[in-house]
Amino acid sequence: MSRVILLVALALSTSACVTYPRGTLGMASHVMPALESELIAEGVEGRDCDEWLDRRQSEAVEEAIASAPGANALVNATFTFQNFCLVVRGDAVRIP
Repeated sequence: MSRVILLVALALSTSACVTYPRGTLGMASHVMPALESELIAEGVEGRDCDEWLDRRQSEAVEEAIASAPGANALVNATFTFQNFCLVVRGDAVRIP
């Protein structure tokens, strides 16, 4: 019995989460850098729900920015998972 427990413990300790690329961010910072920007819309949202195993934050960010015509960036963004979807919320801005 102890041999089975040892094998299960060994299997669990050597198993790991599988990671895979989910896209890239053009810029990420914990504080807004000193860039000239114009606020286009507050509280925009984008989602990527196509395939829950292939979430990419870039599609969610692009959808959020596209929801605010004239915007080309997202600031004060947060990423969450809801019902197998990657959801991004933030403020859409235009950076010249």
